[in-house]
Amino acid sequence: MTEWNPTQDELDALRKEYASGATIEQFKLWIAMCKHRRLQPVTDIVLQVRKVSEYDPDVRAKIFKSKAIYITTIGALRRLAERTGKYGGVLPAEWVYLDKENNPTITSPLPLPDPNDPKKIREPYAAIARVIRKDFEKPIQGIARFRAYCQTYRDKEGVERLNQTWANRGPEQLFKCSEADAYRRAYPEETAGFYLEEEIRDENEQKEQAPPAPSQPAPTPTATPAPVNQEVAQGTDAPRPEKEQPTTNPEPDKPKTEPTETKPEEPPQEASPEISDKLKKLKKEFEPAAEKVQYGNDPLPDSTQKKDFTSTLLTYIKKYSLDKNKVRVVVCNIGEVTDVKKLSIAGWKKVLEKFAAADTNGEAAIKCLMDKEEKNG
Repeated sequence: MTEWNPTQDELDALRKEYASGATIEQFKLWIAMCKHRRLQPVTDIVLQVRKVSEYDPDVRAKIFKSKAIYITTIGALRRLAERTGKYGGVLPAEWVYLDKENNPTITSPLPLPDPNDPKKIREPYAAIARVIRKDFEKPIQGIARFRAYCQTYRDKEGVERLNQTWANRGPEQLFKCSEADAYRRAYPEETAGFYLEEEIRDENEQKEQAPPAPSQPAPTPTATPAPVNQEVAQGTDAPRPEKEQPTTNPEPDKPKTEPTETKPEEPPQEASPEISDKLKKLKKEFEPAAEKVQYGNDPLPDSTQKKDFTSTLLTYIKKYSLDKNKVRVVVCNIGEVTDVKKLSIAGWKKVLEKFAAADTNGEAAIKCLMDKEEKNG
Protein backbone atom coordinates (compact mmCIF):
# COMPACT_ATOMS: atom_id res chain seq x y z
CA MET A 1 0.00 0.00 0.00
CA THR A 2 1.38 3.38 -1.00
CA GLU A 3 1.82 6.08 1.61
CA TRP A 4 -1.18 8.39 1.98
CA ASN A 5 -0.27 12.05 1.59
CA PRO A 6 -3.43 14.17 1.72
CA THR A 7 -3.58 17.75 0.53
CA GLN A 8 -4.67 20.58 2.81
CA ASP A 9 -8.03 20.74 1.02
CA GLU A 10 -8.56 17.03 1.71
CA LEU A 11 -7.70 17.51 5.37
CA ASP A 12 -10.11 20.46 5.65
CA ALA A 13 -12.87 18.41 4.04
CA LEU A 14 -12.16 15.44 6.33
CA ARG A 15 -12.40 17.56 9.44
CA LYS A 16 -15.56 19.33 8.31
CA GLU A 17 -17.34 16.11 7.33
CA TYR A 18 -16.09 13.54 9.86
CA ALA A 19 -14.45 15.39 12.76
CA SER A 20 -16.36 18.64 13.24
CA GLY A 21 -16.78 17.97 16.96
CA ALA A 22 -13.09 17.26 17.58
CA THR A 23 -10.42 19.73 18.58
CA ILE A 24 -7.59 20.51 16.17
CA GLU A 25 -5.24 18.46 18.38
CA GLN A 26 -7.55 15.42 18.31
CA PHE A 27 -7.89 15.74 14.53
CA LYS A 28 -4.12 15.97 13.99
CA LEU A 29 -3.51 12.92 16.18
CA TRP A 30 -6.13 10.99 14.17
CA ILE A 31 -4.40 11.80 10.87
CA ALA A 32 -1.00 10.99 12.36
CA MET A 33 -2.34 7.62 13.58
CA CYS A 34 -3.66 6.79 10.10
CA LYS A 35 -0.30 7.63 8.51
CA HIS A 36 1.65 5.69 11.13
CA ARG A 37 -0.47 2.54 10.74
CA ARG A 38 -0.83 3.03 6.95
CA LEU A 39 -4.61 2.94 7.15
CA GLN A 40 -7.27 5.09 5.55
CA PRO A 41 -9.31 7.51 7.68
CA VAL A 42 -13.05 6.79 7.79
CA THR A 43 -12.63 3.51 5.86
CA ASP A 44 -10.26 1.85 8.35
CA ILE A 45 -10.21 4.24 11.32
CA VAL A 46 -13.09 6.45 12.45
CA LEU A 47 -12.55 9.21 14.98
CA GLN A 48 -15.27 9.50 17.62
CA VAL A 49 -15.34 12.10 20.40
CA ARG A 50 -17.38 10.87 23.33
CA LYS A 51 -18.42 12.42 26.62
CA VAL A 52 -16.98 10.31 29.41
CA SER A 53 -17.83 10.84 33.09
CA GLU A 54 -14.61 10.82 35.12
CA TYR A 55 -13.64 11.85 38.63
CA ASP A 56 -11.74 15.14 38.65
CA PRO A 57 -9.51 15.53 41.73
CA ASP A 58 -9.38 19.29 41.27
CA VAL A 59 -13.15 19.65 41.40
CA ARG A 60 -13.62 16.61 43.69
CA ALA A 61 -16.56 15.45 41.62
CA LYS A 62 -17.38 13.55 38.47
CA ILE A 63 -17.47 15.76 35.39
CA PHE A 64 -17.89 15.00 31.71
CA LYS A 65 -14.75 15.09 29.61
CA SER A 66 -14.40 14.80 25.84
CA LYS A 67 -12.14 11.93 24.80
CA ALA A 68 -11.09 10.77 21.36
CA ILE A 69 -11.65 7.09 20.55
CA TYR A 70 -10.38 5.31 17.45
CA ILE A 71 -13.00 2.97 15.97
CA THR A 72 -11.67 0.40 13.51
CA THR A 73 -12.97 -2.60 11.52
CA ILE A 74 -12.20 -6.30 11.77
CA GLY A 75 -10.76 -6.09 8.24
CA ALA A 76 -8.27 -3.41 9.29
CA LEU A 77 -7.13 -5.54 12.25
CA ARG A 78 -6.58 -8.53 9.94
CA ARG A 79 -4.62 -6.36 7.53
CA LEU A 80 -2.37 -5.12 10.35
CA ALA A 81 -1.76 -8.72 11.40
CA GLU A 82 -0.90 -9.79 7.84
CA ARG A 83 1.70 -7.05 7.46
CA THR A 84 3.75 -8.54 10.29
CA GLY A 85 4.42 -11.66 8.19
CA LYS A 86 3.59 -13.79 11.24
CA TYR A 87 -0.16 -14.13 10.70
CA GLY A 88 -1.40 -17.69 10.21
CA GLY A 89 -5.17 -17.11 10.03
CA VAL A 90 -8.08 -17.73 12.41
CA LEU A 91 -9.39 -21.08 13.61
CA PRO A 92 -13.12 -21.88 13.25
CA ALA A 93 -15.45 -19.96 15.52
CA GLU A 94 -16.71 -21.45 18.75
CA TRP A 95 -19.75 -20.42 20.74
CA VAL A 96 -20.29 -21.44 24.35
CA TYR A 97 -23.73 -22.07 25.90
CA LEU A 98 -24.98 -22.79 29.41
CA ASP A 99 -26.29 -26.24 30.32
CA LYS A 100 -29.28 -26.98 32.56
CA GLU A 101 -27.14 -26.32 35.65
CA ASN A 102 -26.05 -22.94 34.18
CA ASN A 103 -22.51 -24.14 33.58
CA PRO A 104 -20.72 -23.12 30.33
CA THR A 105 -20.18 -26.67 29.05
CA ILE A 106 -21.97 -26.65 25.69
CA THR A 107 -19.84 -25.61 22.69
CA SER A 108 -20.84 -25.35 19.04
CA PRO A 109 -19.14 -24.27 15.77
CA LEU A 110 -22.46 -22.66 14.72
CA PRO A 111 -24.98 -20.51 16.61
CA LEU A 112 -27.65 -22.72 18.14
CA PRO A 113 -31.37 -22.06 17.66
CA ASP A 114 -33.66 -21.25 20.55
CA PRO A 115 -35.13 -24.56 21.87
CA ASN A 116 -38.50 -22.87 22.43
CA ASP A 117 -38.61 -21.23 19.00
CA PRO A 118 -36.38 -22.64 16.21
CA LYS A 119 -36.82 -19.44 14.19
CA LYS A 120 -34.96 -17.46 16.86
CA ILE A 121 -31.29 -17.67 17.80
CA ARG A 122 -30.33 -18.87 21.27
CA GLU A 123 -28.35 -16.36 23.26
CA PRO A 124 -24.78 -17.65 23.72
CA TYR A 125 -22.90 -17.26 26.97
CA ALA A 126 -19.61 -16.41 25.22
CA ALA A 127 -17.67 -16.66 21.96
CA ILE A 128 -14.07 -17.83 21.53
CA ALA A 129 -11.75 -16.82 18.69
CA ARG A 130 -8.26 -18.27 18.19
CA VAL A 131 -5.70 -16.40 16.08
CA ILE A 132 -2.62 -18.23 14.83
CA ARG A 133 0.74 -16.50 15.09
CA LYS A 134 3.47 -18.42 13.25
CA ASP A 135 6.20 -17.80 15.84
CA PHE A 136 3.99 -18.97 18.74
CA GLU A 137 3.44 -22.63 19.64
CA LYS A 138 -0.26 -22.24 20.48
CA PRO A 139 -3.00 -20.00 19.04
CA ILE A 140 -3.82 -16.78 20.87
CA GLN A 141 -7.30 -16.94 22.34
CA GLY A 142 -9.83 -14.11 22.68
CA ILE A 143 -13.00 -14.52 24.75
CA ALA A 144 -16.06 -12.28 24.77
CA ARG A 145 -19.14 -12.77 26.98
CA PHE A 146 -22.50 -11.89 25.47
CA ARG A 147 -23.78 -9.82 28.39
CA ALA A 148 -20.51 -7.87 28.55
CA TYR A 149 -20.75 -6.63 24.96
CA CYS A 150 -24.40 -6.73 23.86
CA GLN A 151 -26.02 -3.34 23.34
CA THR A 152 -29.42 -2.80 24.91
CA TYR A 153 -32.06 -0.19 25.55
CA ARG A 154 -35.08 0.19 27.82
CA ASP A 155 -38.55 0.29 26.34
CA LYS A 156 -41.45 2.41 27.56
CA GLU A 157 -42.26 -0.14 30.28
CA GLY A 158 -38.66 -0.03 31.54
CA VAL A 159 -37.81 -3.54 30.27
CA GLU A 160 -34.23 -3.97 29.03
CA ARG A 161 -34.11 -5.29 25.45
CA LEU A 162 -31.44 -5.98 22.81
CA ASN A 163 -31.20 -3.43 20.04
CA GLN A 164 -32.12 -4.55 16.52
CA THR A 165 -28.58 -5.48 15.42
CA TRP A 166 -27.81 -7.62 18.46
CA ALA A 167 -31.28 -9.20 18.44
CA ASN A 168 -30.85 -10.33 14.81
CA ARG A 169 -27.08 -11.02 14.61
CA GLY A 170 -25.98 -11.27 18.23
CA PRO A 171 -23.73 -14.37 17.94
CA GLU A 172 -21.92 -12.99 14.87
CA GLN A 173 -21.39 -9.62 16.55
CA LEU A 174 -20.03 -11.38 19.63
CA PHE A 175 -17.51 -13.43 17.63
CA LYS A 176 -16.14 -10.26 16.02
CA CYS A 177 -15.54 -8.88 19.52
CA SER A 178 -13.67 -12.03 20.55
CA GLU A 179 -11.61 -11.98 17.33
CA ALA A 180 -10.65 -8.33 17.87
CA ASP A 181 -9.57 -9.19 21.41
CA ALA A 182 -7.41 -12.03 20.04
CA TYR A 183 -5.69 -9.68 17.55
CA ARG A 184 -4.84 -7.22 20.29
CA ARG A 185 -3.35 -10.05 22.35
CA ALA A 186 -1.40 -11.52 19.45
CA TYR A 187 -0.18 -8.24 17.91
CA PRO A 188 -0.23 -5.63 20.68
CA GLU A 189 2.24 -3.26 19.00
CA GLU A 190 0.24 -3.04 15.77
CA THR A 191 -3.34 -3.08 17.13
CA ALA A 192 -3.19 -1.52 20.62
CA GLY A 193 -5.88 1.10 21.21
CA PHE A 194 -8.07 -0.03 18.28
CA TYR A 195 -11.63 -1.13 19.08
CA LEU A 196 -14.64 -2.16 17.04
CA GLU A 197 -17.93 -0.31 17.24
CA GLU A 198 -19.46 -3.53 18.60
CA GLU A 199 -17.04 -3.54 21.53
CA ILE A 200 -17.92 -0.12 22.91
CA ARG A 201 -20.91 0.31 25.16
CA ASP A 202 -21.88 3.87 26.00
CA GLU A 203 -22.46 3.62 29.75
CA ASN A 204 -23.34 7.35 29.96
CA GLU A 205 -26.18 7.11 27.47
CA GLN A 206 -29.66 7.60 28.87
CA LYS A 207 -31.27 4.32 27.91
CA GLU A 208 -34.66 4.83 29.47
CA GLN A 209 -37.04 6.41 27.03
CA ALA A 210 -39.13 9.30 28.29
CA PRO A 211 -42.92 8.85 28.15
CA PRO A 212 -44.47 10.34 25.01
CA ALA A 213 -45.88 13.83 25.35
CA PRO A 214 -49.67 14.11 25.00
CA SER A 215 -50.76 15.09 21.51
CA GLN A 216 -53.29 17.58 22.82
CA PRO A 217 -53.28 19.49 26.10
CA ALA A 218 -55.86 18.43 28.65
CA PRO A 219 -58.90 20.72 28.67
CA THR A 220 -59.04 23.20 31.51
CA PRO A 221 -62.11 22.59 33.70
CA THR A 222 -64.49 25.53 33.67
CA ALA A 223 -67.46 26.28 35.89
CA THR A 224 -70.86 25.72 34.26
CA PRO A 225 -72.76 29.02 34.27
CA ALA A 226 -76.23 29.08 35.77
CA PRO A 227 -79.08 29.30 33.22
CA VAL A 228 -80.22 32.80 32.49
CA ASN A 229 -83.92 33.67 32.42
CA GLN A 230 -84.33 35.30 29.02
CA GLU A 231 -88.06 36.09 29.37
CA VAL A 232 -89.08 39.76 29.10
CA ALA A 233 -89.71 41.23 32.53
CA GLN A 234 -93.30 42.38 33.12
CA GLY A 235 -93.96 45.82 34.62
CA THR A 236 -95.62 45.99 38.07
CA ASP A 237 -97.14 48.73 40.22
CA ALA A 238 -95.12 47.67 43.27
CA PRO A 239 -92.68 50.29 44.53
CA ARG A 240 -88.96 49.67 44.00
CA PRO A 241 -87.19 48.29 47.05
CA GLU A 242 -84.87 50.68 48.71
CA LYS A 243 -81.14 50.09 48.49
CA GLU A 244 -79.84 48.01 51.36
CA GLN A 245 -77.62 49.85 53.77
CA PRO A 246 -74.32 48.30 54.81
CA THR A 247 -74.41 46.52 58.12
CA THR A 248 -71.12 47.94 59.29
CA ASN A 249 -71.03 51.30 60.97
CA PRO A 250 -69.61 54.03 58.75
CA GLU A 251 -66.39 55.61 59.87
CA PRO A 252 -66.83 59.02 61.48
CA ASP A 253 -65.69 61.99 59.55
CA LYS A 254 -62.08 62.79 60.29
CA PRO A 255 -61.45 66.30 61.43
CA LYS A 256 -59.66 68.45 58.99
CA THR A 257 -56.20 69.45 60.05
CA GLU A 258 -54.08 72.24 58.87
CA PRO A 259 -51.14 71.17 56.63
CA THR A 260 -47.90 71.08 58.53
CA GLU A 261 -44.42 71.52 57.25
CA THR A 262 -42.58 68.26 56.67
CA LYS A 263 -39.35 67.98 58.56
CA PRO A 264 -36.36 66.37 56.87
CA GLU A 265 -35.69 62.82 57.99
CA GLU A 266 -32.88 62.48 60.41
CA PRO A 267 -30.14 60.01 59.46
CA PRO A 268 -30.39 56.70 61.31
CA GLN A 269 -28.13 56.43 64.26
CA GLU A 270 -25.37 53.87 64.09
CA ALA A 271 -25.72 50.86 66.32
CA SER A 272 -23.29 50.31 69.10
CA PRO A 273 -20.39 47.88 68.54
CA GLU A 274 -22.01 45.31 70.82
CA ILE A 275 -25.28 45.35 68.86
CA SER A 276 -23.38 45.20 65.54
CA ASP A 277 -21.50 42.11 66.68
CA LYS A 278 -24.75 40.43 67.72
CA LEU A 279 -26.34 41.24 64.36
CA LYS A 280 -23.37 39.78 62.49
CA LYS A 281 -23.54 36.59 64.53
CA LEU A 282 -27.27 36.26 63.89
CA LYS A 283 -26.72 36.89 60.19
CA LYS A 284 -24.07 34.15 59.97
CA GLU A 285 -26.31 31.83 61.93
CA PHE A 286 -29.48 32.25 59.90
CA GLU A 287 -28.23 32.95 56.34
CA PRO A 288 -26.91 29.43 55.60
CA ALA A 289 -30.14 27.93 56.93
CA ALA A 290 -32.19 30.19 54.68
CA GLU A 291 -30.11 29.23 51.64
CA LYS A 292 -30.44 25.52 52.43
CA VAL A 293 -34.19 25.92 52.58
CA GLN A 294 -34.10 27.78 49.28
CA TYR A 295 -32.15 25.03 47.49
CA GLY A 296 -33.87 22.06 49.13
CA ASN A 297 -31.66 18.99 49.53
CA ASP A 298 -28.87 20.47 47.42
CA PRO A 299 -26.26 21.63 49.96
CA LEU A 300 -23.91 24.54 49.60
CA PRO A 301 -20.20 23.77 49.27
CA ASP A 302 -18.01 24.01 52.32
CA SER A 303 -14.96 26.24 52.36
CA THR A 304 -12.64 23.56 50.92
CA GLN A 305 -15.05 22.62 48.13
CA LYS A 306 -15.70 26.26 47.29
CA LYS A 307 -11.95 26.89 47.10
CA ASP A 308 -11.51 23.95 44.72
CA PHE A 309 -14.43 25.03 42.52
CA THR A 310 -13.14 28.61 42.35
CA SER A 311 -9.60 27.44 41.58
CA THR A 312 -10.83 25.36 38.64
CA LEU A 313 -12.82 28.29 37.30
CA LEU A 314 -9.79 30.58 37.60
CA THR A 315 -7.81 28.28 35.30
CA TYR A 316 -10.28 29.03 32.49
CA ILE A 317 -10.23 32.75 33.30
CA LYS A 318 -6.43 32.88 33.08
CA LYS A 319 -6.21 30.57 30.08
CA TYR A 320 -8.56 32.67 27.94
CA SER A 321 -8.07 36.09 29.63
CA LEU A 322 -11.74 36.36 30.53
CA ASP A 323 -13.36 39.33 32.26
CA LYS A 324 -14.03 38.29 35.86
CA ASN A 325 -17.18 40.42 36.10
CA LYS A 326 -18.62 38.79 32.98
CA VAL A 327 -17.64 35.36 34.26
CA ARG A 328 -19.47 36.11 37.51
CA VAL A 329 -22.62 36.97 35.54
CA VAL A 330 -22.31 33.84 33.40
CA VAL A 331 -21.81 31.64 36.46
CA CYS A 332 -24.93 33.06 38.11
CA ASN A 333 -26.97 32.55 34.94
CA ILE A 334 -25.86 28.94 34.52
CA GLY A 335 -26.43 28.16 38.20
CA GLU A 336 -29.71 30.12 38.22
CA VAL A 337 -28.78 32.19 41.26
CA THR A 338 -28.45 35.90 41.90
CA ASP A 339 -25.19 35.66 43.80
CA VAL A 340 -22.21 33.34 43.41
CA LYS A 341 -22.23 32.82 47.18
CA LYS A 342 -25.60 31.07 46.84
CA LEU A 343 -24.34 28.60 44.23
CA SER A 344 -24.88 25.02 45.42
CA ILE A 345 -22.60 22.03 44.82
CA ALA A 346 -24.80 20.85 41.93
CA GLY A 347 -24.76 24.39 40.52
CA TRP A 348 -20.95 24.47 40.61
CA LYS A 349 -20.78 21.10 38.86
CA LYS A 350 -23.13 22.35 36.15
CA VAL A 351 -20.99 25.46 35.62
CA LEU A 352 -17.70 23.56 35.47
CA GLU A 353 -19.14 20.92 33.13
CA LYS A 354 -20.17 23.62 30.65
CA PHE A 355 -16.77 25.30 30.80
CA ALA A 356 -14.97 21.94 30.47
CA ALA A 357 -17.06 20.99 27.41
CA ALA A 358 -16.37 24.35 25.77
CA ASP A 359 -12.66 24.14 26.67
CA THR A 360 -12.28 20.99 24.56
CA ASN A 361 -13.23 23.00 21.47
CA GLY A 362 -10.95 25.96 22.17
CA GLU A 363 -11.25 29.69 22.61
CA ALA A 364 -14.08 30.18 20.11
CA ALA A 365 -16.32 27.78 22.04
CA ILE A 366 -15.50 29.48 25.37
CA LYS A 367 -16.39 32.92 24.00
CA CYS A 368 -19.57 31.51 22.44
CA LEU A 369 -20.55 30.10 25.85
CA MET A 370 -19.84 33.45 27.51
CA ASP A 371 -21.91 35.42 25.00
CA LYS A 372 -24.80 32.95 25.10
CA GLU A 373 -25.08 32.68 28.86
CA GLU A 374 -24.57 36.41 29.41
CA LYS A 375 -27.54 37.13 27.13
CA ASN A 376 -29.69 34.54 28.91
CA GLY A 377 -29.46 36.49 32.18
